[in-house]
Parts: sequence; structure tokens; C-alpha cells
Amino acid sequence: MRNKKGQFIKGHKVLKKWKEKWSRERKGIPNPKNAYPRTKEQIEFLRTINLGRIPWNKGIGNKKFNCEVCGKDVFDKPYRKKRFCSKECKNAYSHIVRGINHWNYKGKNNQLQRCWSQYKEWHRKVLKKNNYICQICGNGGNKLQVHHIKSFSKYPELRFDVNNGKAVHRECHLKNLHNWNLIATW
Repeated sequence: MRNKKGQFIKGHKVLKKWKEKWSRERKGIPNPKNAYPRTKEQIEFLRTINLGRIPWNKGIGNKKFNCEVCGKDVFDKPYRKKRFCSKECKNAYSHIVRGINHWNYKGKNNQLQRCWSQYKEWHRKVLKKNNYICQICGNGGNKLQVHHIKSFSKYPELRFDVNNGKAVHRECHLKNLHNWNLIATW
């Protein structure tokens, strides 16, 4: 017997057949119910099933790769797609591909500016200027966002100008200002 958590209840009775099954498994004797007797024909078929079959990568041989760090020629199986000749080159590559050299580098002027204290101060001032009321629907609330009237990216000189922002609800922001249809409410 087990409780709701799946733990054995103290003092429960274990059936004799369960004890026998468990003791057989511990000794390495297979459970006769799970044993699947096979005929000699079946055993012979299983033995010869892959005889004469050519492996999918047989004869492909090694392919030539160039190490991305030092430019050495490396020979390896084509399915491995090797990029480096050694662990040292692999470790050196992580130091080479940083900053401007990284494939996902977006430049210095990225979204980090939205985390600045200057941005947070601007956000607070715009909400206070609009009395914490949505400028589209006229309702107040705590789920207000601040919308840049002139784009954050196109007008960097107006990013932190209080007159360039207005307080709006999230739904009003997406539906009216960005023309997005709201399928589900967040």
C-alpha cells in the first residue's frame, strides 16, 4: 500500500509473489513472464539481418576542412563538420569573436539605453505630467506605458524630452498607436 505521495505505508503487507519476483531480479535471474522464447529460425534471422548491408558512411572518407583560427588543413569525417584543428584553437576562437566581431553585434546604440536611469526618470516625469491617465481612452490605472511620439530610434535627440512622450494603456498602445490586433489579453 502507498500513500498519496507514492511512499510505502508502514506495516503494509507485500504479496509473496512480489517478493519472489524481486528476489529473482536481484539475483540476475530473468522473470519468466518477460522472457521471450525465440526459435532457431528467428535467432538465425536476427544474426544475418545486417549481413551484406553497406553502412551509410562507408566510402565517403575524410573531407578537408580549414581551421577557422589558424587556417591549417584538417581531415575528418564529413558528418562531423569540424571547425578547429585543436582545443587551443577552439578556445582562442571564443576570444576572437567578441564585440564588433560577434555575429549578433548590433552596435553601441542598442536597447541598453532603455535601462538607463535617465530613461527611467523620463518615464516617471511623463507619467506625472499626464496625471497617470491614459491619453487615448482617458482611464487611469497602474498598467500604463509611455509612448514616444517621435520614434526612439529615429530621433535620438528627443529620446528624453518630456514633451515627446505620452502615457497610454498597453491595449491602447498596441491597438491604436501600433495597429496591432490583440488576439489574447495579457
